[in-house]
Amino acid sequence: MFSLFRRFRKKNLRNNSRQAIEQFLTVYDEDKFVLLGRVDDLSMGGMCVLSEMSIPINNKVKLAIEIPQEDNKTQTIYQLCESVWQYTDVENEFNKIGFRFIGISPANMKIINEIITKQPTLAGSTFLSQDPE
Repeated sequence: MFSLFRRFRKKNLRNNSRQAIEQFLTVYDEDKFVLLGRVDDLSMGGMCVLSEMSIPINNKVKLAIEIPQEDNKTQTIYQLCESVWQYTDVENEFNKIGFRFIGISPANMKIINEIITKQPTLAGSTFLSQDPE
């Protein structure tokens, strides 16, 4: 199914490599006060969110990303994002929504970088490099 998605999408315009995220990061739409979904992959420039909801392309939305901490507490960062693509996985009944970060603060950049660097990248690598297209 993933290769089918690759065939029909536009050329990858990312400036940053993305990292598959094993840690469960919950995402909320702060404007509507609803659960949006969870982070599937993340880069310094944006993220892919798995969601049951649909978001129009080019929609700007303030998202809250909950990050579990080792002390069983949760850290929340707030980030303005723009939806740049959406793919519906009919088989699994969810949407993959691509968001680009808008005006990311140095503090949020640091947190996102820490999340990315903590993900496993060795045998069976979860690192998703730039598409060769």
